[in-house]
Amino acid sequence: MGVTKSSEVIVELSNKLRYESETGTANSVVGVQVWGSRPLIISASHATPHVRLGRVKSAESKTGAIALLLGQILGGVSIIPLLPQNDDPNFDLIENGLYKATLASLLNEDSVLIDIHGMKDGSGVDLCIGTGGLKPTPENLMPICNSLVSSFGLVGMTANIDDPFDASHPGTIAAFGWSRCQTSIQLELSVSSRIPPRLGLTFDALVAALSD
Repeated sequence: MGVTKSSEVIVELSNKLRYESETGTANSVVGVQVWGSRPLIISASHATPHVRLGRVKSAESKTGAIALLLGQILGGVSIIPLLPQNDDPNFDLIENGLYKATLASLLNEDSVLIDIHGMKDGSGVDLCIGTGGLKPTPENLMPICNSLVSSFGLVGMTANIDDPFDASHPGTIAAFGWSRCQTSIQLELSVSSRIPPRLGLTFDALVAALSD
């Protein structure tokens, strides 16, 4: 698609999703799009405002659009919230909330689950890959982790594994997937990596890493 084009598409789609969320015109609370037959599930559980411990937290900008476009290009499945949520699917331990219940219906033992998030700048990296914090990193997660680190490096961006976020909280979407599928990780993207023109580089690096 190209760096500039992918960046433009993500920004346009993100604006559309934000408008539908803010005006309540989305056609469902959680959206699922099956793009192809690959067992790849791209999630963005904080793509809309959500409530953690009684406090409303803002949507993580552009994560929903990235998840949708990634799923489409890679021929997998995309799942994102489309309207503001009254819980936090990446924190709450309750597993029968709408987002996790919908996700559970998509998972099987062959699934590869990627949950995309946004983090603040200041951590020193563009991408943090959360694997649960186990040392050494579980062997089944090393291929995808190495591919992500390499792909980001090739476009001049940086990636860490489990630093600063390791997704070890039992309420995370990544943790939800560990007992249900082959591979489950959390990806945290810095603010600057989600702003054009670096947004296009970020997206292309994700596509390259997850294409294998």
